[in-house]
Amino acid sequence: MVEAYKKQGVRCSPDGKLGASLNDPDIAKKDADGTIRYYNPETGREFTGPNPRKDAREWCDEYNKELADQFNAACAKVEQQKMKEYEPAINVLKFAPKYDALDDMRRGLLDDILEDYEIKDKDGNLIGYSCDLDAALRAVDRQVARIKSYAPAEPKPATGPEVDMKKGSAKGNSDPEKKPKIESIADALGYLQDQEIEKAKNKKGRK
Repeated sequence: MVEAYKKQGVRCSPDGKLGASLNDPDIAKKDADGTIRYYNPETGREFTGPNPRKDAREWCDEYNKELADQFNAACAKVEQQKMKEYEPAINVLKFAPKYDALDDMRRGLLDDILEDYEIKDKDGNLIGYSCDLDAALRAVDRQVARIKSYAPAEPKPATGPEVDMKKGSAKGNSDPEKKPKIESIADALGYLQDQEIEKAKNKKGRK
């Protein structure tokens, strides 16, 4: 920002500091006899009041105040633009601990939701998302709760003659049917559909 102001012709000291100073050559000029005279750099006229140095200093102070106000306003505007530009990446960094703590099922569901909100830089690198990450996570929690509400309860272990017959069959000991691992909505719906098909087959067989 300082360099941009210098290119616009803003006054600055030899050491690069923005602003006017009593040492500026167009403000303080030394005569051949060593006498220092002070001038208004805007008009080129000499300050001829009772205290020319004080007049010159007041001019510098007023100039520097106006410059500081403009410079601070410009910096604030650029800062807001940069914060808006980097906000998605900052939000991802803040959300990272919550994401890392998720189980595989929730992480997968969240990834599916966020895929449509990806923000990438000009090189195609993912830098964040254009949505509320916490709201997306709450949506995932609702999906998981709904999946669990549709999933059948775990069957109680069977006992009695039927189990004894299975243990004594020619095939030897057999493990009870394992419940498939449900990691997505599609898995839950597929499992429920298989259960309905199996029930229909059993009813037909009994007839």
